[in-house]
Amino acid sequence: MNTKLIFEEFSLPNKLHCVLHKNTSNPLVNVTLGYKVGAKDEEPGQFGVAHLFEHLMFEGSQHIPKSQHQQIVMDCGGRTNAFTMQDATVYYEDVPANFLETALWLESDRMNAIDLTEENLDNQKKVVLEEKLQRYDNAPYGTFLAMTMKNIFPGSLYEHTTIGEAEHIRNFSRQDAIDFHHKFYSPANAELLISGDIDIDQSKKLIEKYFGDITKANGIIRKENKFKELTEDVTETIEDNVMLEKFYMSFKIPKAGSDEEFVMEYFTKLLFNNKSSRLYKKLVYEKMLLKNISSFKFSIQDAGVFIIIGTVNPGKSREDAQKIILDEIRNFAEGEVHDNDMAKIKNELEFGQVNKMISLNRINVASVFNRMYYKDVNKINEELSRYNSVTKEDLKKVTKKYFVDAKKVTLNYIPKKNKNNN
Repeated sequence: MNTKLIFEEFSLPNKLHCVLHKNTSNPLVNVTLGYKVGAKDEEPGQFGVAHLFEHLMFEGSQHIPKSQHQQIVMDCGGRTNAFTMQDATVYYEDVPANFLETALWLESDRMNAIDLTEENLDNQKKVVLEEKLQRYDNAPYGTFLAMTMKNIFPGSLYEHTTIGEAEHIRNFSRQDAIDFHHKFYSPANAELLISGDIDIDQSKKLIEKYFGDITKANGIIRKENKFKELTEDVTETIEDNVMLEKFYMSFKIPKAGSDEEFVMEYFTKLLFNNKSSRLYKKLVYEKMLLKNISSFKFSIQDAGVFIIIGTVNPGKSREDAQKIILDEIRNFAEGEVHDNDMAKIKNELEFGQVNKMISLNRINVASVFNRMYYKDVNKINEELSRYNSVTKEDLKKVTKKYFVDAKKVTLNYIPKKNKNNN
């Protein structure tokens, strides 16, 4: 199956970079607009405002009434959403192909003139603060990501998470919001991608029609993201409102796009992320120390983190489980990796990659980051060959380099003690 994607790129005079991909398999289009602004661009005292602003972008704009952006898309038979990361904020619409113009109108209107009223700002502050409470502050194990980022990237622009600090969100003023939109929500700071059943020439005309007259400041001065080496292991024990012990063991890994990032897909699948993986079988089935074990890698523009997560069975030893994990990682780096195991993972990765290449949404989201991080939308066409080129020697080398005897951050969550029993 030929999975190579063909893109056409151009830029408007206002420096909005545009990428078009024609796919006529279904009468649908995806419009993705990514802005190069995330948590790392926030000023001290304003942690969380990039994510807050994501919410504000749905509150209305010059020609779109309050909260009607989403309703208009739904009335077209489509869907819309957005997300904020450390490096970017991304918005998208999936709509029937005949509503492409509607999606472009919606996105251009809020890029050009968002409705930043005190009422809208106060409403979304309440929403975000409630989200912070429910998903992070008061959720079981909900503080793990904030604590991980703080400990593994101390002093860097990645030290804080996108949800931010409650006090900073409360203090974010309407003028702050106006300044933030003017600085970061400009054509020169954005990437526009359209994939689907489109006419290329007509799409270009529509983009020019709706975005061509938008002019804003484009001279953003980026802060340098400086990282410190971990010189020792960091271990913290947190009493939380939880029933079971759980631990998060984190290691620093390379930034997105490195060859080593592709190797780590094999590492995580072979050791952790399915019921036939080495450590799942050993710790869940054989030793019965853990209820479950998993891992995920989080690679972004300037750095990455790999997190191993284990839920401890009642009455079992967390320390024993963690020792087995580290021992097994060492054995993996020094021992034999079987050909059939490598082949199985290659098949899984190829299946996932082919599915990615036929999803308009996934194509555009991947491509917007390829443009932001590497200025190369065609990176997506290299991914399958990069997965397939990984060797057993690569896997052992990367495991040894980043995990064997590497400094790490370990967060141990334990049930809060009942005061009546103290």
